Amino acid sequence: MDNREFVKNHPELQTYLQDHPGVREAIKQDPNAFMQEEARYERREDGMDPNRDGRHTDADHDIAHRHFGEFLGSHTDVAEQLSRNPSLIKDQNFMDGHPELKAYLNSNPDVRENLMSDPDGFVKASQQFSTTNGQSVKPPAAKPKPNQ
Repeated sequence: MDNREFVKNHPELQTYLQDHPGVREAIKQDPNAFMQEEARYERREDGMDPNRDGRHTDADHDIAHRHFGEFLGSHTDVAEQLSRNPSLIKDQNFMDGHPELKAYLNSNPDVRENLMSDPDGFVKASQQFSTTNGQSVKPPAAKPKPNQ
């Protein structure tokens, strides 16, 4: 990843890394852990996951959080709205208004399943992986309650 010549000679990789800054950052932080996670994800996608009883492992959840966090990092409007109100994910009008989110969840059924079962927890856990141009997307500060 640090070899600019290598990345330059692989334009698909270059584009992917530009579109997914969270992936680039995860690789820089711990390349071995990233590749092990990715291998587990691939095995599961190929139906070769040793945990065939249908239970999700912690690694499965970490991968789902990372992937959704990357999506949020490149869709800041969705990230901001879901950080304020994660249950919007169950609102059909919200989903219809965000076709990119709808398409993402349709192509990532594990993320959709986890998100629908626990919107608050899943969004909060995914935010640690959400970056925009190297900056974490933080939930907005709570508005102070007016004195009564």
